[in-house]
Amino acid sequence: MKYISLYIIIVLKIVACNSDREETSDDYYNYEYKGERQIELDSLHFKSIELESNSTSLQGMVFVKNDTLQFLDTGQDVIFRFDDEGNQIGETLGRGEGPQEIPGMGLMSLISLPDGGYFFLGSSNDFYEFNSDLERTHSGRFDWQRETSQEVLENKSVPEENAAYNFDYQFGSASLTSSSENYVYLPLSSGPPQYTNFNLTTDLYAEQARVMARIERESGKLEAIGRLSPKFAANEDIRMFSNIHFDVINDDTIAFTFKPDSLIYLADKDFNVHTAFGKKGSNMDMNYTQPLSEDMSDSEYPELVMHEIINRGYYTSLQYFEEQDVMFRAYRRGGEAEHNGLQIYRDHQLIGDVSTPKKQEHEVQGQLSFSFKVVGYSEPYFYSNAFIDAEEEEIKVYRFSLPESGDN
Repeated sequence: MKYISLYIIIVLKIVACNSDREETSDDYYNYEYKGERQIELDSLHFKSIELESNSTSLQGMVFVKNDTLQFLDTGQDVIFRFDDEGNQIGETLGRGEGPQEIPGMGLMSLISLPDGGYFFLGSSNDFYEFNSDLERTHSGRFDWQRETSQEVLENKSVPEENAAYNFDYQFGSASLTSSSENYVYLPLSSGPPQYTNFNLTTDLYAEQARVMARIERESGKLEAIGRLSPKFAANEDIRMFSNIHFDVINDDTIAFTFKPDSLIYLADKDFNVHTAFGKKGSNMDMNYTQPLSEDMSDSEYPELVMHEIINRGYYTSLQYFEEQDVMFRAYRRGGEAEHNGLQIYRDHQLIGDVSTPKKQEHEVQGQLSFSFKVVGYSEPYFYSNAFIDAEEEEIKVYRFSLPESGDN
């Protein structure tokens, strides 16, 4: 792919396919809008499963691999396996220099590879690739190909430079399937206004910031790609929610959405958007009225961000399951809402919008990682991410199934 420094914007009058389509900017991308609302599901039954956690550090992420529920313990770099009822049935990996061990200083996350392998993200810009038998086959460090020093970037806005960004570990949405045959993908963001002139409070960031890293699996070379939707340039109140959520459908298609944007976009591997669909989630408080400012103090910035995170509605994850031909987009309703929500799409149509379990913010200090997210499938159930309660020393997941078409 050629490095894209500026998009050529093609102005196209988009004709709405449905009378309740969200109003959007006509000059974002040359896409075709396909979304419709055909609600078949307005509720699902979620069963809570507590994982046997005596051996864990209560830090990490749940995933499903080889039809088995698993937990990557990032406190120990160990993978624990569980049966359908949450009983531990095995463990593997660990820290060390052996062929089935992690030699680094701790893991941050995991991406599942198309060939059945594992791509582990380290905490020090390092990565480790393992085959389907969990034998380490390759390791390295991410090559940001930075041509501008950090010192220069702090005083100059350079949106085309990889050095302007960092991996968005805290708020990002790298799906377990965010990979293709030769690449893995991670979300990007820039620093807060106290640390860099190129930040999400500025018009330049809203118009030209890259949102995703495409990384060569073999070399670790990174390329920053993509753009924010035009809503961010038009409305400074939403810019604190500029994080992208995405999933890699195949080598040619990436699906993505943004926290305050009701649309889901489909793009090719060069991030040229060709299709959009999606509807606003039910009962979302999207009254973003407190914009960030470059003049905020070190204490004011995080306080405002946390206030909006807890009290506003926004989208929190996007996952596509090819075999089931279904896409899930989770969202928070905001404020005092008793539940959050989950949208279900098939063939670009919204077929379900249901309430999901919600972890109380005061228990997790507002961390977005506890927002409901669909992370895997083992017939006949879909499984959620981990809901971890350190005080109760408890790891809980939820599972649910979708009725066959015509059963509801």
